[in-house]
Amino acid sequence: MPDYIPTSDADFDNWLDLFAAYVTANTAALGLTPNDIAPLTAAATGWDAAFPANETAQAAASAAAISKDHARTAIESLTRPLIQQLQA
Repeated sequence: MPDYIPTSDADFDNWLDLFAAYVTANTAALGLTPNDIAPLTAAATGWDAAFPANETAQAAASAAAISKDHARTAIESLTRPLIQQLQA
């Protein structure tokens, strides 16, 4: 049986939006009840909060790492001559 669920988070996010909308719009035609899709709706709501929060956190972590690397480069360029002067 093929797996229709995308592996990347971004693709999964798009797929889930379409899937949840389809199931919600066609609940009765699919032979489902609102109680059948309630867990899907709740889980999708959780995903809709968690996915962008993760994207934001990853972007912040990347920016923090770049800032840290620049600060280290700056302090190293200041300490090396001082160390050389002290060793002389």
